[in-house]
Amino acid sequence: MVKFEIIVFLSLLTNIRIIKTLSAYLKFKTHSAGKILSMELSSLNS
Repeated sequence: MVKFEIIVFLSLLTNIRIIKTLSAYLKFKTHSAGKILSMELSSLNS
């Protein structure tokens, strides 16, 4: 029973790490996409 709890705990930890990495990656992607969009908009306006 203790082994099972340890396995669940470890899988939870890795899942949290994966979720954090994914959210950071998505933030970075949306941030860079927003940068590109604003650059294109400013070039259109000028």
